Amino acid sequence: MGRISMNGLWVFATVVKLLALFLVYQFLFLMAGRIGGFLCYNIFVESVAYSVFEKAVAPPMSSYAVTGTAVGMLLSSLVMIAHLIFFKYVRIRKGFFREVKCSVLLLSVLFIFAMMVVFNIAAEWLGLENLTQHDVELLLKSTPGVLSMAFAAPLLEELLFRGAIQGMFMRIFNRPWVAIVLSAAIFGIIHLNPVQVFYATCLGVGFGWVYYRTGSLLPAVVGHVMNNLLAVVSGLIWGMDSELEVPADTGSEIACVIFFAIAALFIARIMDHWLPSVPSPWREAGDK
Repeated sequence: MGRISMNGLWVFATVVKLLALFLVYQFLFLMAGRIGGFLCYNIFVESVAYSVFEKAVAPPMSSYAVTGTAVGMLLSSLVMIAHLIFFKYVRIRKGFFREVKCSVLLLSVLFIFAMMVVFNIAAEWLGLENLTQHDVELLLKSTPGVLSMAFAAPLLEELLFRGAIQGMFMRIFNRPWVAIVLSAAIFGIIHLNPVQVFYATCLGVGFGWVYYRTGSLLPAVVGHVMNNLLAVVSGLIWGMDSELEVPADTGSEIACVIFFAIAALFIARIMDHWLPSVPSPWREAGDK
């Protein structure tokens, strides 16, 4: 019992350390990005506009602050990804993009999409507040912001919350669902936004189950990118008030929830049939 207890304490301490690093990297790079945007505006843009043109033609400083913030977000994600890989909290094997059959990858993505629809509607029913909507709308106007939200952030979050954190939890809990739910809850809470706490936690359970059953991070990464990319595209086209188009009336919403919930369960049953045993590669995640 002593060895198990000490191993559990080491895992929880490592999780806290990784979450602290995640937040510190974000804070430092966001601050650096905003300061960089402010300096670029004052040193180059405003001075050039004042000396060459009219001062009034200089673009607003807010646009440079937004761009700086977006660049900071992108860099913080890339640095944290490098940290996880370099210090071997996750292992990206040479056959990463070939370790899951295309049929299993497709089913995993369909399963995640079905869960997206169900929990997106559920979040609307709960009327949860979206505290970051305005900030996201601003970031969508910047190319680094789009790249960060659509690609860098989902890759980082899967490496961190599934590959590293869930992978380590798998070694100290006898029941896989405990590790899956706990890592998903941490994933949701770290967003510090009511609607995302609910949505990210629920979807995180889906990501975690797919990771556990396939033994690969690839399906979860692809599904997560799909989720974020759909949100980004719909935000660019229709605005953040409608991240995923759903039926307008309650009856249609209920029918939609029932249909996609049954679809998710049906897909999960097919995956269980195709993957009768639990693969082992996830046990490598987090090994030091």
